[in-house]
Amino acid sequence: MWRLLLLALLLSQLALAGEDELAQGRSKTERWADRCTNFTTTTWAFKAPDNFLKWLDVFSDPAIWLEFTRRSMDPDYALRSADTLLDAETAHNFLEWADPGIPEKWAVTLVRPDFYVAVSSVLFDSSRMLHWDMLPLDPKVLLLAGTAINPLTWAKWLAFPADPRVRAYVAKALDPMTAEEWRRELADSRNYPLLNLAPSQLAVLQVRP
Repeated sequence: MWRLLLLALLLSQLALAGEDELAQGRSKTERWADRCTNFTTTTWAFKAPDNFLKWLDVFSDPAIWLEFTRRSMDPDYALRSADTLLDAETAHNFLEWADPGIPEKWAVTLVRPDFYVAVSSVLFDSSRMLHWDMLPLDPKVLLLAGTAINPLTWAKWLAFPADPRVRAYVAKALDPMTAEEWRRELADSRNYPLLNLAPSQLAVLQVRP
């Protein structure tokens, strides 16, 4: 038992020593992780084919998954993501899917061979495949393993429900102003592009197969 604890402490020290390097070397990865865990921006990558190619470039590399693993062991990131769920901009983010321009852009792009060439060049990139092949030997995996078995990690989660920020989050969720901001966003006609189309544009949509 003591050997396991000793190993956990050793790996945790390695994790702390390499934490700065892990963060500094992943500025692009961290920005994407922020975007994809923020409910006000989560669907950005799928609203346009060009956005999707940028998303695919990041998510086909193990770096983003290592970053998500790191964040999953820290309750601060969970609270940060949950806080964006209360933001009325989340409603705007998802209501943008009512824009008929989104499926139109995809319909045009999906019949273009160059789009599939671009996707294939990302998925079958030899350097990207090498990253996956070398993943078991990546020192960052060891750092994450050390964090996972570090007693301080578990203690942080156990103490998290008593964190004053959790109480502040619950208070914000129950605040009538939060619901009012959502109501205003849902009632804003600008968030419903179909309602703002000219009659000629509606006619085109109706006759389009």
